[in-house]
Amino acid sequence: MHQINNRISNILDELILIQKSDQSIFEKSDPLHLLRTIPVNEFESLQTNKKIDENIIDLANYLYAEKSLASTFTAEEFLTIVSDIFGSILGKIDLDLSRDQNIASVYEKLILKLNNYKSQLATCEYSFGCMLFDNVNIKSFTIGPVRFEPRLEWLQRKVNSGNLSEITYEQIKRAWLENKSTTDEIYVASIIDAIGDCAWVCCVDICEQGPEAAKLKAIKTARLAITSIALFFPDTSEILKSMYLRYDFHVGWKDVLISTEGKYLTASSTPRVKPHGRFIKSEKWEKLYTEQSLYFKSVGNVLEYFLNPNLNISNHKILYTLAQALIWFHEGCREDDSLISIVKLASSLDTLACGKGDFDIKKLIENRLGIRKEDRILSLNITMSNAIDQIYNYGRSRTLHGNNEKIRDDWSLIKNCAELLARRCLIKCIEWAASNPEINEPKLLSSKT
Repeated sequence: MHQINNRISNILDELILIQKSDQSIFEKSDPLHLLRTIPVNEFESLQTNKKIDENIIDLANYLYAEKSLASTFTAEEFLTIVSDIFGSILGKIDLDLSRDQNIASVYEKLILKLNNYKSQLATCEYSFGCMLFDNVNIKSFTIGPVRFEPRLEWLQRKVNSGNLSEITYEQIKRAWLENKSTTDEIYVASIIDAIGDCAWVCCVDICEQGPEAAKLKAIKTARLAITSIALFFPDTSEILKSMYLRYDFHVGWKDVLISTEGKYLTASSTPRVKPHGRFIKSEKWEKLYTEQSLYFKSVGNVLEYFLNPNLNISNHKILYTLAQALIWFHEGCREDDSLISIVKLASSLDTLACGKGDFDIKKLIENRLGIRKEDRILSLNITMSNAIDQIYNYGRSRTLHGNNEKIRDDWSLIKNCAELLARRCLIKCIEWAASNPEINEPKLLSSKT
């Protein structure tokens, strides 16, 4: 409380200094080189200075940490909220009152307005164009808080829920059916651009969080949901080039020009991502989704807890471990550089082994996959134990610690092995969590139970 009072007192001192001045104060030493202001309301603003801004930043950061708001707001959006609230308070303050009265009044109004802002945070649905399946006849489905649906079905649902007018619905539907990507209507064009050429839409429901924090969590949650589907395909990293959010990638090419002495330039191009989803027959997907219902329920629990860590879930430690392992696995599959991909995939395995390193990773693989240390990994023609030494000790640890003398080498075969092992361990650990919902000890992921 002492820090808060000091910051408010400093702000009031500077405000009095500004108001006593006959003209706008422009500090030559201010690196911003602009007149600083904060909004009082929609039509008015209040002049500030560098010291006021710095004290508001300090106060916002203190409250952000003291009230544990990192799961509700980003630090940047919380600062904006606090600044706006200060503008509305300082614009009406009576500086003739005593300092103690004003400090108490400012603090009381600040907390009241912050609580009021938080109470008005609603449940929002974030929608993203999504490359998923190259088959729109597959029925919409959910994985916890994430919903996947063909875009025309999504469009109809938005009309039914009152989020779109019938006129807008017809304009967008006509544009999609006629394969048009542009329109004169800015609002309609923004919706068409967000979905793009994607045949599917991925939606995430998020409750009572700041707009920017909610958006970032929705994006990450959607990525993890897509990854949980891609895990069922052996070549997961390749599949994720056909399953992705439009937010993350636009269809295009990675181009490079090559020249050799005495010859004309040549161009080499590779696609960034594939322009369509992975084709799968409707009945095949329905069968997989039904047979793996426990798996998808377990993933849904992981995603629910990732979005809202305050949920009362008995195995929350297990769920958080799986969420972090999924994040590392997704990043490893998306990474172009094989060695850096190994670092991330090894981190996924290490997360499942509770950070205990290569020994417990080997134990994880033995107990979850049934592969013994002495069993040979055919793709590398070495034992499982040696493969983990290459993946974890050489590929991950030496690279992180700066003593990997083989950074110039091709690591693609070892990367493929790391991806295979991490993928299979993730699936088995997610299934294990589904079969043991009462267990909340992540170390047991590596056990024989």
